[in-house]
Amino acid sequence: MKRKANENIKADGDKMTSKLFYEDQYLKKTVAHVVEKTKKGDTYIYKLDQTIFYPEGGGQPSDRGWMNGFEVLDVYEHDNEIFHVIKEDIEAKQVELKLDWDFRFQAMQGHLAQHLLSAIIERKYEMPTMSHHYGKISTVDVKGEVANLDLVQVENLCNESIRNACKVSFLFPTEEELASMNLIDEVKVTENIRVVHIEDIDNNPCGGLHCGNLAELQLLKILSVETIKGGMRISFVSGHRALADYDMKHKQVSSISQKISQTANEISSGVENLLERMKVLEETVEKCKTERNINKVEELKSSSPSKVINVVLSDFDTKDATYICNQFVYDSGYFGFIGCALDDRTHFFIFKSKDVSINLRPTFMDICSKYSLRGGGNDNLLQAGSKEPLPLHEINELITLKFEEILSK
Repeated sequence: MKRKANENIKADGDKMTSKLFYEDQYLKKTVAHVVEKTKKGDTYIYKLDQTIFYPEGGGQPSDRGWMNGFEVLDVYEHDNEIFHVIKEDIEAKQVELKLDWDFRFQAMQGHLAQHLLSAIIERKYEMPTMSHHYGKISTVDVKGEVANLDLVQVENLCNESIRNACKVSFLFPTEEELASMNLIDEVKVTENIRVVHIEDIDNNPCGGLHCGNLAELQLLKILSVETIKGGMRISFVSGHRALADYDMKHKQVSSISQKISQTANEISSGVENLLERMKVLEETVEKCKTERNINKVEELKSSSPSKVINVVLSDFDTKDATYICNQFVYDSGYFGFIGCALDDRTHFFIFKSKDVSINLRPTFMDICSKYSLRGGGNDNLLQAGSKEPLPLHEINELITLKFEEILSK
């Protein structure tokens, strides 16, 4: 059943690019002859007599690498021909191709891991894969409900198959042979059908590149599952990316363990205790801030017998200032300005009690226009701010003059 890939793929003689990646997916470098070169914009597009570069397709990204030492920016396929895009104009008729092997191998691992994961879920739970995506974190979208899938069992079955080193082969079956296969996915082409066969697990029509043995996946780890329209999305990593994910999380766990003086096994309960203590502290802080704000309101009232408030607060945030302004809004006869000089921005408020018949908006808009600010609010309380320092005392004087003009009429 297994045949030479190019006897199937290169059916139109020497016109077609020989796809060496189908003959040997582990081939990392080779030489090729330039058949055609086209300039497009600031790039050059090369058609070669043969290539080790896999073009983007089937969810698998195109290979990365170099042509005569120059970075290959893109690889794509059109009419069964493969084109390589680089920025440089290479005069030589023969070029050396070299893969970014780490990138290729991780793509092969991710693609094969998806086949394995989809096959286990379909065979065990009769839940078909609807779509998939490969990347640093890969995903499969599966038809069915999350509650009906035991992800721990699925992951264990996948890793058991990896430990068993199940072989992977690539077949070009005849129509009769194809009909006898129990394929998971439908066949989307009519000729040169390539089937990825995982020993005792799966037959899947696919033109992508994969490892030759499940053992090369090393590990498959399911990270999360979320409900989507029509099913669920399972996020996972495998191979190098799974090991990198473990290494990253191990470092984080070790760091947190040291910081909270808990062993790795005690981190969860230790963090819960910290969160509870933090909640108590935050409630205490909020209570203290409320008391401080109330005291500030009383202080401002006692120091402003005219009921005109003009003050710049250097140690109150916008939430505090809003609270203070609202105490005057819901009182009687007050209006004024409050500025906040914060570490990361400057903010100001103008306000009036609901029983005061002053239109704040013209004054507010004049100030915003003068200092190129954007803000808003309601008839009784307006505010604006900037990440740049603002001359709050100057703004205060302008607002005071405006109020005096209004009151004198």
